[in-house]
Amino acid sequence: MTIIPYLHCAFYYNSNYLTGTLKNAIVTGNNIIHLGQ
Repeated sequence: MTIIPYLHCAFYYNSNYLTGTLKNAIVTGNNIIHLGQ
C-alpha cells in the first residue's frame, strides 16, 4: 500500500514540473517576440 502514495507524489511532482516548464517556455517565447518587435 505504500507504493500508491509514492506513485501519486511522483506523478504530481512531474506534472507540476511539466506545467512550470511550459509556463517558462511561454514566457520566454513572449519575451523573444517582444524583443523582435
